[in-house]
Amino acid sequence: MTNTHQLHNVLHIEGVSTKSPLYIAGEVTAQTLSSTAALQPLLVAGHSNGNASYDLVTKDMILGDLAHNWKGPSRDLQAAIDFIMCRTADTFLGNSVSTFSAMLLLERQFQAPYLQFRHRSGHLNSGTFHYNGGSIPLAGALFGPKQTTSSKTRATTTKTEVTSEQLVAYGLMYPDLRSINAAQLKRHWVDFGKKEGRIMPPAGRFPLEYAVQRCFSVSARQKQSPQTDRRSLKWVFTVTSATSSYDDIVKVAVLSALAKTKLVPVCIFYGEPNHLAHWMEARGVRIIYHTPKWRERLVKGNVQANHLGLNVTSPLYNDIEMSVATFLRIDLAILGFVDEYVLYADVDIIFTGDLTLEDFGHELPAFFTMGTEADGYVDEVMDNGQKVKFGNAGVMLVNVEGMRRTHQSFVDWLFSEESIGTGLHFGVYGPQDQGALNKFYQGRFHVVVWPLFNWKPYWGYCPAAKIIHFHGPKTSQYRAFIRNGTGPELIEHLLARCKPSPEQPFACNAPLNLIDGYGCDVYLEMFETLLRWESSRSRVKPAQEQSPQAFAQCT
Repeated sequence: MTNTHQLHNVLHIEGVSTKSPLYIAGEVTAQTLSSTAALQPLLVAGHSNGNASYDLVTKDMILGDLAHNWKGPSRDLQAAIDFIMCRTADTFLGNSVSTFSAMLLLERQFQAPYLQFRHRSGHLNSGTFHYNGGSIPLAGALFGPKQTTSSKTRATTTKTEVTSEQLVAYGLMYPDLRSINAAQLKRHWVDFGKKEGRIMPPAGRFPLEYAVQRCFSVSARQKQSPQTDRRSLKWVFTVTSATSSYDDIVKVAVLSALAKTKLVPVCIFYGEPNHLAHWMEARGVRIIYHTPKWRERLVKGNVQANHLGLNVTSPLYNDIEMSVATFLRIDLAILGFVDEYVLYADVDIIFTGDLTLEDFGHELPAFFTMGTEADGYVDEVMDNGQKVKFGNAGVMLVNVEGMRRTHQSFVDWLFSEESIGTGLHFGVYGPQDQGALNKFYQGRFHVVVWPLFNWKPYWGYCPAAKIIHFHGPKTSQYRAFIRNGTGPELIEHLLARCKPSPEQPFACNAPLNLIDGYGCDVYLEMFETLLRWESSRSRVKPAQEQSPQAFAQCT
């Protein structure tokens, strides 16, 4: 059964405190608690549950001698006790396959929505969930089959229909069309555009002008998409205790998430608890300690990559501990998450707005949704003469069940002798786990162009962006480049796209030059402001950042 042996992680991820007793329904007794494999980790004080064990309680502990004096159908009486205890509990953790458990899950979900509790981080948690994830079969039997959300679309278009995004890009391509609305643009394209030999931008591949339009759209910045699921979206990230070089970056990411979003931060942590782990726990981050089974295979692959001279293609080849920390994301789906979707994001980010599922495109993924890599409009590469999808794995909306179902086959392929022989480099798909994700799941994931959930500083300043991702150059490298104009050879072409903030305000009718390259020092200042705030140990939330003066009249 899914997550049966990850119950300790499930409880911690869901914010269930060790300070309240945990009643165990069923036939488990005080004598059999310690010999029940799934419950054993709950009885041990470990890192994942804050160095405290759960106080497990069974029926015979409550009833004492009464349990031995029952007359008649004791099994039914035990079931009745379980029903009353579970029905009135503050939190109920069930198994959706059990009819007994499913009835309680449905009753509590639909008739008692007030049964929620607030985690110490301040996040509101559902007091009802099932540890095995997925759907509740009884719900399908009672109310009919539920359409899988991976097949839902929030906007429907035919393959031949021109999308609204294409029309916006079409209008921005031609100066004489920039003042025309969408309906007029569509008529122009049908009546005149084709005859005049004009070009309609292909769906999903839009020039910088399209990004400008999205970035400075007031509706995009102010829109609050409703979260259809009452459960808060979780942000999952990975950290290792083997290096402290990313400590400040991790702190800024966490602080920005707490200040700007309703996301629930969950850290997959490799190594022994350290000062950073304690810092995160003090701020309500839920930490899952995990040692991957594939570590030695990864070491072998990295050694081979260095032998082949591939270490120039990725800095991760030169730092095995950072490579392990990055690869931890491939185990996300097997660690006890009960959510249908979670947000994975690297730690070299700043949250500038809240996110919901609606921010990741019209269609929810069967496996994952990514944004484009260094070039915001390029969502494809050529593989043997064929165009294939390609995206950046630094930020992903992950379908937990889809990735769980394929996890073992993916890991077996990723660390096969053939893959290790190539130095874990996957040709046009690139190196390390990002290349592997793009190749193995090819044709089964989505890529969003100019993603507001994965905006790069060297693209420019974008008020509507929700996540700023320091992809490639990190903050120290931006700082050095802005100071002396130099950077590491591998990322110098990205740093070279940066421009100093303009001294004079932009004219808003010059969209091509409006954002291109003008984000580096803006986002670096955001990062350093959060870092200074953390260093000051102030209890007051950091000040809301203001639009740079040069852009103020356009925002």
